[in-house]
Parts: sequence; C-alpha cells; structure tokens
Amino acid sequence: MSRKLSKETVDRRIRESLKEHIKVDYNFEYLGSSVRNITCKCLIHEYTWKTSYHALMHLIRGCVKCNNYCLKLTQEKVEENLKNCVRETIKIDSFEYMGVNAKNIPCECLVCGHTWMDSYATLAYKIRCCPNCESNRPLTQEEAEKNLREKVSGTIKIYPFVFDKSSSKNIRCKCLIDGYTWITSHSRLILGFGCKQCTGTRKLTQKEASSRLKKAINKNIKIRPFKYKNAHTRNIQSECLICGHVWTDYYARLIHGTGCRKCIVAGRKINERLKKIAQLKNYNRMINLGYVKCNGKYKLSKDEVVKRLKAKVSKNVEIDYDNLEYVKCTNPNIECKCLIDGHTWKSSYSSLVSGKGCTKCANKNKLTKAEVVRKLKNNANKNVEIDYDFEYIRSHEKNIPCSCFICGYTWTSSYASLVHGHGCARCAGKIKFPNNQKKG
Repeated sequence: MSRKLSKETVDRRIRESLKEHIKVDYNFEYLGSSVRNITCKCLIHEYTWKTSYHALMHLIRGCVKCNNYCLKLTQEKVEENLKNCVRETIKIDSFEYMGVNAKNIPCECLVCGHTWMDSYATLAYKIRCCPNCESNRPLTQEEAEKNLREKVSGTIKIYPFVFDKSSSKNIRCKCLIDGYTWITSHSRLILGFGCKQCTGTRKLTQKEASSRLKKAINKNIKIRPFKYKNAHTRNIQSECLICGHVWTDYYARLIHGTGCRKCIVAGRKINERLKKIAQLKNYNRMINLGYVKCNGKYKLSKDEVVKRLKAKVSKNVEIDYDNLEYVKCTNPNIECKCLIDGHTWKSSYSSLVSGKGCTKCANKNKLTKAEVVRKLKNNANKNVEIDYDFEYIRSHEKNIPCSCFICGYTWTSSYASLVHGHGCARCAGKIKFPNNQKKG
C-alpha cells in the first residue's frame, strides 16, 4: 500500500501543474485523492466549483465556461503524447497547439491516402484510426449498388434507385417467384430480409382481412365496417346479437373466434350457479347415504356405522356400541369380544364389515402339516418337485423348496402359489436363460 501524500506535497504539485487563470483555495484538509473538498475559481469567468486532487491532476475538466482542461500542456508535451498514442499508419503534419478540442491537427492515412483534420483529445484519448479505412464514411452510389448485387438473392429484382443512406426506405423491389412488390432500405436487403409474401409476414390488405374475418368470426357477433391497420389495433366496432352489447375490439382477438365478453362473464356466473347446484345435490345424496360433512369432507355418521356393523358383523363377536367412537374406517379403535372363548381385541370398521372375527379362533382353524402336504400332492403342478421337509407358517410364506423336472431350476415358493398350480418361472418365460445355457 502506497503512503498517503502530505499536505505540503499536494499543494506543491497543484501549484506546479495548474493554469494561471485558475485560483485554488489552499485552506483545505487533504483526506484523499478522490475527496471533493478543494474549492477552485476561474479568474476569467468568475466561476467557482469543488473538485478533488485526482480530478485536478488527471486532466479532468475544470471551469465549465472555459471548456478546457486544468493542466498546462506545452507544445513539446502534446507532440510527445501524440507520438506515443497515435497509430503508426497515421502521419501527423506540423501544427500549433490551440487546445485539446481544437480540430487543427492535419492527419494523413499511410494506407489509403485519406487526409482529415482532428483534435488532440480525439487522437490522444481514443483509439482512433483513419475514418475512411474504418468504414465510417457514407457509401457511394456505385458501392451501394455493388453490395446489393453481391449479397441480395437472385429471386429479388431491384429497380433503379438513388442512394441516400442505408436506413432510408427508398428501394423498390419485386419478388420473381410470386410477383409481390415492396419498398425497403439498403440495410435490410444487406441483412437478408426478402419477400414478405414468401415468408408469410406481409401486411394483409383490406380485402384479405375482411374475407378472413367473415369466415372465422363468432356467429353471434356482428361486425361494422372498419379500416384494417394491423392485427393489434383496437378499431373494429362489434355488436353481440344475443345481449346487444357493443364494444371495440381488435382483429387478432376476433379472428380466433372470441365472443362477447359480457356473455362470457354471464356464462361464468351460470356455470358457478350450476356448480353450486351440483354440490348441493351431491350433499343431499351423501346425507341420504348416512354421511356427515366434517372439515369439507364426508364421513359416516355414528348411527350409520352402528347400523352397518349390526348387519354385517359375525354373530360370535360382541361390540361395545355405547363407547364406540368412529374416526375413520381403518382406525383400529373398536373394542370387540369373542363369545366363544372370551378373547378381547381392538379392530377397525373395515375389518369387521369385511367379515373378520376373533383372531384367536382363526388360529384354531389353521391347516395342519398333514393337510398342507395332502393338498400340495393333489393340486401342485406335476412338473414341480417339492421338498416336503419344511415348516408350514402361513399360506403366503415363501419357505417351500421346489425344483423343475424340465430345466432343473430351483426356487422357494409359497403354499398358496403351489396350490393354485403355479410352476417354474423360467419355463414360463419370466426368467431369461443365460447366454451359455439352453432350455431343457
């Protein structure tokens, strides 16, 4: 980090570099190079302003009325700066320095021989080259015609024109494909813009717009005579044949078949009313089925739950209907008691309605190992060899070892699967053979 300048050094540098007609009030506190606390006054125009040390020392403008810089530039310093800044392709002749903005410096391009007058500010502080070489000059008539001949498509015929500038729309063109004529500019032709008829972007005529609108317009709308400008100009007077509403619309909206907005709003209100009626009908139907509405949803009432349980629950199951609290069909909070062995448990509404009873009594009806083996021998697939040395747990437990007589594939299956005749998955095509193994 560079050290901070002292007040004496700042005052000395300002006195050495400042012009004679600018007076500086040196009674300021130097806080930094970018702090604007230095008061200056122009002795010629009596103009005062506040600036910073950085602005005074780096060619920032001083007096607005003088329109000049604050630093003293000598003839030798100007010539030295131009030698370092100007390109080698530009030759500068002798001149007398009159100010940074004075255009009195003769310049010559060593490439094309073009000569012009320029200022010190432009040459020293901008990367300036020859205006003729950098294509800043306007095109001539011959150059414009040559550019069009080289870059414009052969399907476009260009009529004789007088070139003014590249953006002037004064060039008449004709498409040799469909005969469409239009007027465009030199710059648009150079950029590749061609026939709007071929690309489908040309403006519709009054006749075309009217005929298209008659075919596509809503049948409930009557259109009054209009002058077509473009698709998004709201200038078409429309009248609704249903409600008599009159409004001004634009072509793009009518061509898509959009109708009367007043009727649309009325239709929405009718739809909302029909929706409410449908909701009311649905509510009445659900109430008749024994449902009650709770938090926007329907659920069975307690009376309906008791009624359905009494009709469908097994006779060997006793339910405490006095302390019954129905939350939802899958919630196991209904206390039950078996009338056969006195077993008590909690069950859900859906389990009881589907016919499920005492879980302890259900285990008594479990198949024995001998019954399982007998049923497997009678009903199992003949192509499946079963190892009967297994422990029967339940019908869907996959713990029965099996093997296929055809392909030799081994797997473990369940009692329920084998009793229903299910066989080898590989022979059925559910398991693919390895590349080096064949079936059978």
